[in-house]
Amino acid sequence: MIDQQDLCRTEVNKRIGQVKRFFRWAVSEELVPPSLAHGLDSVKGS
Repeated sequence: MIDQQDLCRTEVNKRIGQVKRFFRWAVSEELVPPSLAHGLDSVKGS
């Protein structure tokens, strides 16, 4: 993904944040287990 689009660090961090927010929403809707969102919180970035 990064190699193909020449993304800067801020853009990558923004996209990581979007993925994290999506999974937190999915936990709130009980679509995925809370442990999944908790695991994503360990990923550095937004």
